[in-house]
Amino acid sequence: MDILRLEIVTRQERNSAITALSSAISSLGGWIVNHHLYSNAFASINFVIDFNKIDPLIAKLESLRFETSIINDCDHNKEGEINGGIAIRFIHNEPDLKREVPPFG
Repeated sequence: MDILRLEIVTRQERNSAITALSSAISSLGGWIVNHHLYSNAFASINFVIDFNKIDPLIAKLESLRFETSIINDCDHNKEGEINGGIAIRFIHNEPDLKREVPPFG
Protein backbone atom coordinates (compact mmCIF):
# COMPACT_ATOMS: atom_id res chain seq x y z
CA MET A 1 0.00 0.00 0.00
CA ASP A 2 1.37 3.40 -1.01
CA ILE A 3 1.47 6.22 1.52
CA LEU A 4 2.64 9.76 0.85
CA ARG A 5 4.32 11.53 3.78
CA LEU A 6 5.20 15.22 3.69
CA GLU A 7 6.86 17.45 6.26
CA ILE A 8 6.36 21.20 6.41
CA VAL A 9 8.27 23.75 8.44
CA THR A 10 6.71 27.21 8.56
CA ARG A 11 6.79 30.51 10.40
CA GLN A 12 3.17 31.20 9.43
CA GLU A 13 0.56 31.55 12.18
CA ARG A 14 -0.71 28.04 12.89
CA ASN A 15 -4.48 28.55 12.47
CA SER A 16 -4.14 30.30 9.11
CA ALA A 17 -1.50 27.75 7.99
CA ILE A 18 -3.78 24.80 8.81
CA THR A 19 -6.66 26.49 6.98
CA ALA A 20 -4.44 27.08 3.93
CA LEU A 21 -3.29 23.44 3.95
CA SER A 22 -6.86 22.18 4.18
CA SER A 23 -7.96 24.47 1.34
CA ALA A 24 -5.03 23.35 -0.83
CA ILE A 25 -5.99 19.68 -0.40
CA SER A 26 -9.70 20.36 -0.98
CA SER A 27 -9.07 22.50 -4.06
CA LEU A 28 -7.46 19.48 -5.75
CA GLY A 29 -10.35 17.13 -4.96
CA GLY A 30 -8.80 15.64 -1.82
CA TRP A 31 -10.23 15.54 1.67
CA ILE A 32 -9.03 15.53 5.28
CA VAL A 33 -9.66 12.26 7.12
CA ASN A 34 -8.02 13.13 10.45
CA HIS A 35 -5.89 15.74 12.17
CA HIS A 36 -4.06 16.17 15.48
CA LEU A 37 -3.01 19.40 17.14
CA TYR A 38 -0.21 18.31 19.45
CA SER A 39 0.75 21.81 20.61
CA ASN A 40 1.20 25.22 19.09
CA ALA A 41 4.49 23.92 17.68
CA PHE A 42 3.36 20.73 15.92
CA ALA A 43 0.32 19.33 14.10
CA SER A 44 -0.47 16.55 11.66
CA ILE A 45 -3.05 16.19 8.91
CA ASN A 46 -4.06 12.91 7.26
CA PHE A 47 -5.76 13.16 3.88
CA VAL A 48 -6.75 11.29 0.71
CA ILE A 49 -6.00 12.60 -2.77
CA ASP A 50 -5.71 11.20 -6.31
CA PHE A 51 -2.23 9.99 -7.29
CA ASN A 52 -2.19 12.39 -10.25
CA LYS A 53 -2.79 15.35 -7.89
CA ILE A 54 0.40 14.79 -5.83
CA ASP A 55 2.63 17.05 -7.95
CA PRO A 56 0.01 19.83 -8.16
CA LEU A 57 -0.44 19.60 -4.36
CA ILE A 58 3.28 19.96 -3.69
CA ALA A 59 3.48 22.88 -6.15
CA LYS A 60 0.48 24.53 -4.47
CA LEU A 61 2.02 24.13 -1.00
CA GLU A 62 5.27 25.68 -2.19
CA SER A 63 3.36 28.56 -3.81
CA LEU A 64 1.82 29.19 -0.37
CA ARG A 65 5.39 29.54 1.01
CA PHE A 66 5.44 26.21 2.86
CA GLU A 67 8.89 24.58 2.97
CA THR A 68 7.79 21.10 1.89
CA SER A 69 9.91 17.93 2.17
CA ILE A 70 8.85 14.52 0.90
CA ILE A 71 9.52 11.95 3.64
CA ASN A 72 7.89 8.94 1.95
CA ASP A 73 7.27 9.16 -1.79
CA CYS A 74 5.36 6.95 -4.23
CA ASP A 75 4.52 6.65 -7.92
CA HIS A 76 2.65 9.82 -8.92
CA ASN A 77 1.22 8.34 -12.13
CA LYS A 78 -0.93 5.52 -10.74
CA GLU A 79 -4.70 5.40 -11.02
CA GLY A 80 -6.86 5.91 -7.95
CA GLU A 81 -6.37 7.53 -4.56
CA ILE A 82 -3.56 7.61 -2.04
CA ASN A 83 -3.53 8.15 1.71
CA GLY A 84 -1.23 10.96 2.72
CA GLY A 85 0.01 12.68 5.83
CA ILE A 86 1.54 16.06 6.52
CA ALA A 87 3.61 16.73 9.65
CA ILE A 88 3.70 20.47 10.33
CA ARG A 89 6.28 22.16 12.54
CA PHE A 90 5.55 25.77 13.48
CA ILE A 91 8.57 27.98 14.18
CA HIS A 92 7.76 30.87 16.53
CA ASN A 93 8.71 32.48 19.84
CA GLU A 94 5.43 31.81 21.63
CA PRO A 95 5.44 29.73 24.82
CA ASP A 96 4.35 26.11 24.44
CA LEU A 97 0.60 25.66 24.45
CA LYS A 98 -0.10 23.15 27.18
CA ARG A 99 -3.47 21.48 27.42
CA GLU A 100 -4.97 20.26 30.66
CA VAL A 101 -5.27 16.47 30.72
CA PRO A 102 -7.89 15.19 33.19
CA PRO A 103 -6.88 12.35 35.52
CA PHE A 104 -8.12 8.85 34.77
CA GLY A 105 -10.04 6.72 37.21
